[in-house]
Amino acid sequence: MSENTESTDTSRIARRTLLSSIAAGSVMLAGCSSDSSSTATSTSESENSSQTEPNTQLTTPDESSVFADIRVGTTHIEVELAEGSSLDRVNLIKPNGELQSRSGVSTGVRQVSLRFSDDWEYTMGGYSPGTYRLVAIAGGESVEEAEIELRPDVSITDVRWAKNHPDMPYEPGDPPSDLARVILENTGTGPAFVEELHLADTPFNLTRSRDGLVSPMLQTISPRETVSQTTTSIFKITNAGAPGLDCEEYETVTFTVTARLQVSDSNPAYSQAVRYGTDDNGNCDLSLVSGEEGTSEEGGE
Repeated sequence: MSENTESTDTSRIARRTLLSSIAAGSVMLAGCSSDSSSTATSTSESENSSQTEPNTQLTTPDESSVFADIRVGTTHIEVELAEGSSLDRVNLIKPNGELQSRSGVSTGVRQVSLRFSDDWEYTMGGYSPGTYRLVAIAGGESVEEAEIELRPDVSITDVRWAKNHPDMPYEPGDPPSDLARVILENTGTGPAFVEELHLADTPFNLTRSRDGLVSPMLQTISPRETVSQTTTSIFKITNAGAPGLDCEEYETVTFTVTARLQVSDSNPAYSQAVRYGTDDNGNCDLSLVSGEEGTSEEGGE
């Protein structure tokens, strides 16, 4: 009998579904593991397949006699099996119905690991967002299923100028007033990978390249995780204070930072208005427009 046939056979036991949205009472995992005194380690499809990280999503299935807890990391789903369950293996089925991965379950094993994504930094492969199914197999039959929605939802929540945030960390030797930190948050149920930040109409590139500048990022964002990236290409002015450069001619300019993502239907963006002027010495003087908060938005493909 094929894997897909086994995964869809629900004639013996009613199918139970699990929505991976975090409900009240769900737990956020911060590097915790199960009690080793009651948990054995499974031999799955990779010796180093345990890839859950801090801030991974932890879900407690309701009314399940097989799946006790499910954790979503950046490349693997870690499944804790209910005490007393007797299974041959657990299959992970992709949204298109094909087998993604599987893990055998030895006697006494309480935890299995199933890969749903390639290693982001090396293959740039990622995964297909959508509804995945965990299928518990015993005696060649599907005995229980759980649905898990794996879909990232990334937004740029803030661009913090070091001039206004003096405690912001920066690299030694760089003037902190010129730096900015881009804050990204993943409120979705699956990981995302940020390839680069695209900077359009920022003060730095306004006098150089109106097509925008690219700042590589190459960072994975786990579900429910917030990360940041420091960039030097936001508030710098080329030839600031040099003869012939009149910052006042720009008046107010709205710049946009866009994150280019893998595994996403859109690319998040953030816009902020900056006022140009000159100080008493004739040098360029920049400031955020008072009363105008930055705006998070959904960018293009």
